[in-house]
Amino acid sequence: MQLHLSRQAVGLAALACLALGSLSACAAAPEPSESSSAAPQVEGNQRAYDYSVELAACLTEKGWDVEVDGAGGWGIIWHVPVEQSELIAADDAACAAEIGTDIFDVSEENLEYAYDNNTRVVDCLEARGYDTAAPPSRESFVSKSLDDPDAIVWEPYELVPEGDMSDAVTSCPQ
Repeated sequence: MQLHLSRQAVGLAALACLALGSLSACAAAPEPSESSSAAPQVEGNQRAYDYSVELAACLTEKGWDVEVDGAGGWGIIWHVPVEQSELIAADDAACAAEIGTDIFDVSEENLEYAYDNNTRVVDCLEARGYDTAAPPSRESFVSKSLDDPDAIVWEPYELVPEGDMSDAVTSCPQ
């Protein structure tokens, strides 16, 4: 089995530190949900989850054994031998092109969504006793992110101790 972070995940992380996901599996993907209450996931970024469901469905149609990651709906997991990595990566890119990647575009709308999502993550972390850094204002977050799309303007997990990171990310997914 190989765990792979898709190139879209890297783009989303750069956009607003939203962890999208990785790949592997055995199950056909469920249909995209209209609301988080219909999604079989823990609280997390609904846009990333819906994108992951669509991507998993496309890869399944292409014959790959994949599943949506249940730890926050961050992406999909590929269960493929290492020697097939290039083949599934090509199909992943083709599926991403079919689906469209506008949720990864650095736009004011997406950045405002990312800000709200990060705020939810911070509230969750604080409720579980983790320290968090003071957030920038919404305007500052959006402006700085638009000025430098590669900059990480605000990272909700910044002060979480490394040993607690897995618990924090699973309990309070982006």
